[in-house]
Amino acid sequence: MLHGNLVVASYPCLLVQFNNITQRMTYDDFLSLEWTVRSINARAYFEQYPNEERIHLCTSSSDLFFSFLPDELVALKAMLAQAVARLHWYVALNKSLN
Repeated sequence: MLHGNLVVASYPCLLVQFNNITQRMTYDDFLSLEWTVRSINARAYFEQYPNEERIHLCTSSSDLFFSFLPDELVALKAMLAQAVARLHWYVALNKSLN
């Protein structure tokens, strides 16, 4: 089962949880991650690298990569899209309260 979650720990610090990955990041880093994942064309990637089974994404640490199977990438894209919508709502609500 694939699942994920976005936790607003203490805005702008966020925790992104997806399967066995938990990553702390800033709001801007999160938006960058979502854009990167949304922009991936899995079909083109696997056509270019036919021997690969996973798509590998860099992290802010040059020695750490996350690798996703195609169905995991689809689930990650959906989770991040939903999280962006919730996060924008949270930021707008926060601004209206201040």
